[in-house]
Amino acid sequence: MAFDLPKVSFSVIYKVEYKGLANATSEVLWVQNLLHELGITSSHSPTLYYDNTGATYLCANPVYHSRMKHAALDYHFVREKVELVCKTTHIFH
Repeated sequence: MAFDLPKVSFSVIYKVEYKGLANATSEVLWVQNLLHELGITSSHSPTLYYDNTGATYLCANPVYHSRMKHAALDYHFVREKVELVCKTTHIFH
């Protein structure tokens, strides 16, 4: 018996990965604010590591992508934080 897996668009995968990156950015900022309130400071910017090429392009390119309409809030949140606070690093396999 063979099962057919649903076809998943690569753009959907990029959107999911980018949502994960937005969530990770939010968590990093929360921890950073908690440490600041406790009086612990760091001279280094936090670094986020991820391994999705599509998310890399979305982070690096400040142009709004029409296929990301429903993820616009995450897009703008990550773009703003990457420019101001965090560093991101793409990991190649």
